[in-house]
Amino acid sequence: MQEDRLQPYSEQLEKELVYQLLNDTSAIELIYKIINKEAFYYPLHGLIFEASKSNFLEKKPTTSESIIEYLRESGKLKGIGGIEAINELKYSLHYRSVDIGYNAAIIFQKFIRREIIRSANIALNNAYDESKDEFGLLDEVVAVAGNINNYLNGAVTKTIEDYADSYYKDTIEVMNSGGGIRGIRTHITSLDYRLGGLASGRMILFAGRPGSGKTAFIIQLVNNICLDKKKSKLPTVVYSMEMTGEELINRLVSGLLRYPYEKISKGDIPLEMHENFTRAVNHIRESNLHIVDGMNDIRSIASDMRLRRERDGIKLAVLDYLQLIRAPEIRKGGNRDEEVGHVGRVTKQLAKELKIPIVALAQLNREVEKRATKKPQLADLRDSGSLEMDADSVTFIFRPKYAGMEKDENGNQIPDNLAYLITAKNRHGATGEDEVDCDIACNIFKDL
Repeated sequence: MQEDRLQPYSEQLEKELVYQLLNDTSAIELIYKIINKEAFYYPLHGLIFEASKSNFLEKKPTTSESIIEYLRESGKLKGIGGIEAINELKYSLHYRSVDIGYNAAIIFQKFIRREIIRSANIALNNAYDESKDEFGLLDEVVAVAGNINNYLNGAVTKTIEDYADSYYKDTIEVMNSGGGIRGIRTHITSLDYRLGGLASGRMILFAGRPGSGKTAFIIQLVNNICLDKKKSKLPTVVYSMEMTGEELINRLVSGLLRYPYEKISKGDIPLEMHENFTRAVNHIRESNLHIVDGMNDIRSIASDMRLRRERDGIKLAVLDYLQLIRAPEIRKGGNRDEEVGHVGRVTKQLAKELKIPIVALAQLNREVEKRATKKPQLADLRDSGSLEMDADSVTFIFRPKYAGMEKDENGNQIPDNLAYLITAKNRHGATGEDEVDCDIACNIFKDL
């Protein structure tokens, strides 16, 4: 058939693999994490694999007799030709194999090709349909790569033992590193121990009023995590809804040079700094940093983030800031609170799906300015209280001097450079306040 000629598969390799499953009770342990039932072109082969795997995971025998019994109890035996079809494979002299892992890998590769062909045909047909949503189409295409990657990582076959082993390994690594930090280090010591680092799968929210230093704070994190040779150079993507990519780079250069970004943007750079300025720009150019400044739709951001996770190995994503992200499909029939709430839920789901931390900035409403105490509270999150529910942690950036406070509770003069990181919610640790040193003009936040 024309369809058969176009579909990549290997009958010989599949039969060799199934032959070993039926004759070697230890064979399934070597391959159950690197292949799935759908990877087999022939349904009979896939069902034999499924039966062997199910028995193995349930700690039952994986003999050919137990496989037959599994298929009989599930009502699938007759549909695949009965015991005769299985025995024909078991006792054949033509399907011996010396490397079952190799066979499984090749079979899976051919499955990937079939999936690409199938998905490409669907995408092509849908692309000609003007009634289809463009972002939905893009999501479908990116989801194919994500599903295949999940198979490669064994996500579809994870058992309780897998989760326990993964947890144990991660915890031992934390212990060996000195304890306390499970995620990416921000290199702001108090914040790292408060949050345990920026851990995979978490939505980490930083919030403040306009001018409180949110962007400067994010610039410091990016410099620490992505650009500092002595600390780390992890692939990071920043989605900027407020500033252009050039403006962000200006801020990054300011942080690297510890020189005011406003002066740099005006070309007011002393002669003795010209060489360092060039070095800073080249350092950013050659880094693992990705900047996206042309998206404000949560669907396009989600599609782009999935693609960058697959293609570029992104380890951290930053959203600046949540209330500027739109969700048109919600906005048509809902209000602004519902729209922002939807953006927050999608952000949290993305963090879990992509297994990366997502740092998001959020704006506070004006209620904080009307109170006697200017310190932010969770109720001050602008437009949506559901952001608090979806976030794993919520940390406010608070600068007393910026809020008009000249003296502290004891009557002492408050330094201009003092800032508080107030963690009001922390799903994985304690809440509290931490003092840091800040220089907003140079985009610097650091330990006191």
